[in-house]
Amino acid sequence: MNLLYEYNPQKDFYTSIVKRGESDLKYIDFGLLKFSETGSWGETVTNEEVALILLRGECELKITHDSGEIKQVIGPRPNVFREKAYAAYIPKDSKYEIRAEGPEMAVCKAPSELNAEPAIITPEQVKVSCPFDNPFRKLCQTDKKS
Repeated sequence: MNLLYEYNPQKDFYTSIVKRGESDLKYIDFGLLKFSETGSWGETVTNEEVALILLRGECELKITHDSGEIKQVIGPRPNVFREKAYAAYIPKDSKYEIRAEGPEMAVCKAPSELNAEPAIITPEQVKVSCPFDNPFRKLCQTDKKS
């Protein structure tokens, strides 16, 4: 299994890194969304679900679904090493739009038949643990006292 993928970033917006069916990751599309200036980007999803993970920056996210609309600012996050992430779950049959200046986001997509509600996940809801004991253990954040 080859898990090393070339990344040829586009100047603005979405760059695909892994395409569904073109790798050992059979069901996943993965890419990065990057804004160098103020702008907006979005899409309508039909037979797939999407996870957005804020890597750096801040943005306004609007998710429209049969159950209603969520509009929320997510971030700021200085980088992936300083703080826990904000994320969003966009279920099938939804539309989302991101407006921002300068954020970077990971975009993961997978086929889905699940009828679910959209959700915004805040850093306070994220639990991080270290399932191993090694010299890098202090890099892992955890709620447990060691």
